[in-house]
Amino acid sequence: MALPACTPGVDEAFTLNQQGIGLYDQGRYDKALEAFRQAQVRRPDLPELDFNAGAGLYKQGQDERALREWQRATQTEDGALRNKAQFNSGDALFLLERYEDAIEAYKRVLRDNPSDMDAKVNLELALRKLQPPPQQTPPPPQGAALAQSAYGNLAAREFSDIDLLVPPEQAELARRV
Repeated sequence: MALPACTPGVDEAFTLNQQGIGLYDQGRYDKALEAFRQAQVRRPDLPELDFNAGAGLYKQGQDERALREWQRATQTEDGALRNKAQFNSGDALFLLERYEDAIEAYKRVLRDNPSDMDAKVNLELALRKLQPPPQQTPPPPQGAALAQSAYGNLAAREFSDIDLLVPPEQAELARRV
């Protein structure tokens, strides 16, 4: 999501940012990023442009670079923009498998906005990534494995032990086989 920045009128950065937002909304992320970058050159003081450049980079799969842009945008005094940039930073960190850092980013979002359900869900997902996978219990033995677990190595058993494996009334038959 790209954000408006600057003031309308003669501000060239505003025009470039608006063009970038239109391109972004059309799914033309590479062109949108170019417009955001040009706007940043003209107004490097605007964290909204850092946020928008981060969004363009993120959509192109450049998570590390997007993260740097969003982290710059978190330095703003604008609480809503800082929160959005912090949330997006958490998403990028999650994709980069930096789960501890993602957890901290989502916690910062929740400190500013405790009712942010998306941050709560993402925090839970990141916390789960840090938990070891549950231990798989092996299935109970069956067939020959069950007999071996109950009676030990069958090849080493003596013939007199055969009655343990067959009903007593069939033991004599089993001895002859």
